[in-house]
Amino acid sequence: MGEFGFKLIACAFMTIGHMRMFDQGLPDQYAWIGRMALPMFLYQVGCGCRYARSKRNYVLRLYAAGVVMSVINVVFKFPGNIFPVLLNVAVILCILRVEDKRRKLRYMVGYVVWQAGIFALASVLQTLITAISGNWTIAGNVGHIVAALGGFAASGDYGLFVIAFGVAMGLCGSKLHLSVTFLIFSLVDVLMQSIYGILLFLVPQLTMHHISNESVANLRYLLFSNDMVMLVGTDGLLSEGLLWAALPALFFILLYGGRRNRWAGVGAEAGPALVGGVARWFFYAYYPLHFAVLALLWSRWPAVAAATVAGVIF
Repeated sequence: MGEFGFKLIACAFMTIGHMRMFDQGLPDQYAWIGRMALPMFLYQVGCGCRYARSKRNYVLRLYAAGVVMSVINVVFKFPGNIFPVLLNVAVILCILRVEDKRRKLRYMVGYVVWQAGIFALASVLQTLITAISGNWTIAGNVGHIVAALGGFAASGDYGLFVIAFGVAMGLCGSKLHLSVTFLIFSLVDVLMQSIYGILLFLVPQLTMHHISNESVANLRYLLFSNDMVMLVGTDGLLSEGLLWAALPALFFILLYGGRRNRWAGVGAEAGPALVGGVARWFFYAYYPLHFAVLALLWSRWPAVAAATVAGVIF
């Protein structure tokens, strides 16, 4: 399987999952299929960092896409922005691949300071705007855009756990290493979204009374964001997103293996640059466009859209 086919399959899975987001009456299988997209996109970022002729331009494209999508989120009320997560996975992987240890350490310290600064700035702005206007919606929108402008790790759909998962996959050097990493993170995710994970967050709150409910909630949000972390939802092991819901993505990842397209501009088999450019930018455009199409379908013709999609897929 080539890069283009791999991305198409991931986009198809993502679209099916987002159909369930717009219509909760659709079968649970839509959500299960949609969960497979995230690991595939994370793995693709690792491949992009490895093969991109200009890593700087690759990171800047992810950054620009995240900013544009954050504005679309606010203006058109579309949910979802995966680009900040992909951006931070790419930045961390690029830093870890720096050979000079001193430079690598400086970059890592700078990254942590950068993330802490953006988090503090967005939080202060949200607090001030809420205090002045009394409108939490406006404050939240401003904070969302500021976080995206600063490339904040948790400004998108997922938290730091998913970023760590993407970085870990990007560092894998073999299919066995990749498979073991995928399974370990999957197991940890299931446990953290179950009653055991909830108890883990409650222990410090119960034993150290100076820790507030808000602090624990903020920590959990920072780590796991919207609780749609790759495999399961907030209902834990018996939720609609069982372990196997995302595991089939590993099959496609191993089948792909990071191979490049013949037209990607690498090596003797490089073809027309135009084809590779169109293929590359298509996926940046597809993310907001598929939200727009789904929103239009389910707002104007919900019954027709649901019946047609359900009939085609199931």
